[in-house]
Amino acid sequence: IFLTQCFVRQRGDLTLNGNILFTDIIYLVSYLFKSGPAPLGPCLADVNDDGEIKLTDVIYLINSLLIDSFFSFDIKNKIFSIIFSEMVKI
Repeated sequence: IFLTQCFVRQRGDLTLNGNILFTDIIYLVSYLFKSGPAPLGPCLADVNDDGEIKLTDVIYLINSLLIDSFFSFDIKNKIFSIIFSEMVKI
């Protein structure tokens, strides 16, 4: 089933809702650092397509949402602060 998911879904869409959102970042962080549920397809979590699922995938996902998005700098800063503070708790 994971191969099918990889071909029909976008990398980083861990929640399988058709969009890449902040909930996907939370899902990936939870999987990597809090023994959260595994992604349905490993390639969905291998966001940077290097063959491994690790912290660089989280960073890549954050960058793609914050840097490439239409959010203003202030909003991006606040969002990054929230994500970072959650990661520090881990």
